[in-house]
Amino acid sequence: DSYATPVEPGRVESRQAMDSAKTSLLPNAQVQDQEFSPSTMPFAGLRVLELATVVAIPSAAQYFAVLGADVIKVEPAKNGDMWRQIAKAVQPKRKSTWSAAFDSVNLNKRSLRLDVTSVTGRQTIRKLLAEADVLMTNIKEETLLQANLDSASLRKEFPWLIFAHLTAWGKTGPLASKPGYDVGSFWAATGMASLFSPTYKATLYPYSSGDMATGLGLVTATTLALARRVQTGQGGHVSTSLFEMGLWTMAPHLNGCAPEPNVAYRHYATKDGHRVAVCQPLDVEADKLLTSVVGASSTSTQSIVERCLQFTGSELEALLSARGLACEAMCSPLDISTSEKIKEHTCSVEFAKDVPRFPCFPVAFAKSATAELRGPPALGDLNDDWQKGKALWKPCPEGLKLKGPSTRIAGTTGPGVGPLAGVSIVEYSTSASATVAGACAIFADLGASVVRVLTDGSAALAAAVSDEVWEAQLHGRKQWCRPNEARDLVARADLLVTDTEDLAVVGSPRAGGTIHLDLGTGALGCWFAAACTGGLLRGWSFHDDLKQMPFQVPDLVMSSTLAAAMATQLFVQKRAGAAGAQKVSVNLLRASIYQMSFAMVISQAAPDFASPFDPTANFVFKDMQDANPVPSFQTIVLRDGRAVLILGIDLAKMLPKLLKALSLRHIYFMILCKIPAVICSCDPEAKRGKLFKLRPIFRLLNRAIMSAFSKMDTASFETWAARNKWENFVYVEEVKDMVKSPQCAALGCLVPTEAGRVLVRTPLSVV
Repeated sequence: DSYATPVEPGRVESRQAMDSAKTSLLPNAQVQDQEFSPSTMPFAGLRVLELATVVAIPSAAQYFAVLGADVIKVEPAKNGDMWRQIAKAVQPKRKSTWSAAFDSVNLNKRSLRLDVTSVTGRQTIRKLLAEADVLMTNIKEETLLQANLDSASLRKEFPWLIFAHLTAWGKTGPLASKPGYDVGSFWAATGMASLFSPTYKATLYPYSSGDMATGLGLVTATTLALARRVQTGQGGHVSTSLFEMGLWTMAPHLNGCAPEPNVAYRHYATKDGHRVAVCQPLDVEADKLLTSVVGASSTSTQSIVERCLQFTGSELEALLSARGLACEAMCSPLDISTSEKIKEHTCSVEFAKDVPRFPCFPVAFAKSATAELRGPPALGDLNDDWQKGKALWKPCPEGLKLKGPSTRIAGTTGPGVGPLAGVSIVEYSTSASATVAGACAIFADLGASVVRVLTDGSAALAAAVSDEVWEAQLHGRKQWCRPNEARDLVARADLLVTDTEDLAVVGSPRAGGTIHLDLGTGALGCWFAAACTGGLLRGWSFHDDLKQMPFQVPDLVMSSTLAAAMATQLFVQKRAGAAGAQKVSVNLLRASIYQMSFAMVISQAAPDFASPFDPTANFVFKDMQDANPVPSFQTIVLRDGRAVLILGIDLAKMLPKLLKALSLRHIYFMILCKIPAVICSCDPEAKRGKLFKLRPIFRLLNRAIMSAFSKMDTASFETWAARNKWENFVYVEEVKDMVKSPQCAALGCLVPTEAGRVLVRTPLSVV
């Protein structure tokens, strides 16, 4: 996609530059949906068919469902989505239903059990697609081809259809056919895991957050294709992958231009094992104040680290807050039930009484009704109607159905143009965060006309990096202007995207939307500290080796939520015309909690899950590795030091296969001998819950598996994997090695610069 390659930025010369971009795509275009109004939910009348399991696609489909779309989830006929069973055994109130993890990404949907490999199943899919707007799937391309459900076949039959495809590794390359989850594709294989903690701790990661971020990326691409469909009448193919999205969020580190954080933008350990994050980036005065407040001898990091260890977590947080320093205590899953910060962004729901704090939806539309969270579907709740031959889609007023124009309008996409040609956006960021800039960069790469308003905050970020490649990555396809030159441009824009409430200088769009990001205490305070991400990453030892938050990576991860909000508002404006102009709010802490939905709900529904994350407990990583309740899902270290993540997440299926492949079948007999002692509570930990009762068994399994792998080097491991057809593994990569990655080369993810460095291509494709 040639439009995805950044080019040199330039100053916008006049308002004609923005006028020339507006070819009719948004507020001035013909309004198609006569019964749609801004007070209607954004996706009312939309029909989405979900053909997927686990997290990434289900979370994307849930975004549409919560905002009014009719979403039918097609599940495997035998047992349904495997996510219904994840960690269910340790959720005491879930024995007769499904896991709380399934709740977190399947709200507001209905379910159809179906064997899509059968003739009847394929016929049913096509019957549903005849009235659908979007198909969302994570099924591999070769499997779709075998079932004649691939994009080319379906779009030929249903030319209005948006085919949304999300994969683990992308559409080509040596890894394309491998299975993948976010822990491997988004986290370990991109080098991201190595930025947060040592490579052998790759299984300590923010569970499912990469899935959620990538899912929101697909929401953005799908919604933009829908807006284009209203304009041109044509469907489209949109795609992304966990691997490509992970790489894109790693851009400053792949570029080699990430500076060390200043001392007032770091997290610090305290004497009681807690951590406090100080959240004032690129602020020299805050550095001096922090040094004074904690009584450090200098502004050196080591001096401040030593002084912070003299305080408890609560003492340090109170001291810093009293002196006006923005800070956040680092929460762990144990804190979910007591944290006031988390309470503000969660709600109680009838369908999950064992999850008293359920994450709120992260995007709010000023003119639309508040998003209603309804429970996930029972498995196959549509099957009775299906067997009786009844219609499965909900009745929808004709005026709410998404239609193309009465007269087909010539499309504006093509090589070098991009699917957003005609969209005008003003970027007005006053902070040192790349969240707004990152979201706008994706839109610029997809062809939108983006004008960046230069501010002190954005200038501080640029000065801290002082790197042409970083500037090209974030702003290469944008123009720029000064604040006093922006008012007329903003008035004419389709979107103003900002992280400040003070718009006195630039004003607001006359007929467009204002997307406001409330940064709170920034990515370090919200994503890393308050939303439990850091608490999940820490290494379980009193003075752990958790690294500092990598420069701008979480900011770019969170830009996926902002981009989805931008795309949704563009779609609303297309449906409602000028009346669709409104303010759209994204709260960074709420969005962070939403992306951490898995940990949030499981920690409440399965109390045993949260207990190992107690920062004051005298755990070390080896203890927790031994007690891993999924022994076939581990980070192993080979004899030559290479770290490998084995991905046998489906324990019932993968553990027996792994033990057999490692010639450890005798372990079964040892386990059978141990079970009676555990059941009879002879084990000293037996009264502490099911997970703790089973720890002796887990320890036996984990140590045997780790010992067997430690005798292999990389070559013998690959021979073993090939001989036993074990595809479920990925190497834990270092950032420095990514520029030589064969998968990156095959996908064309990295664009070389004249200076011999790289830019990272946009992870979204809209065709």
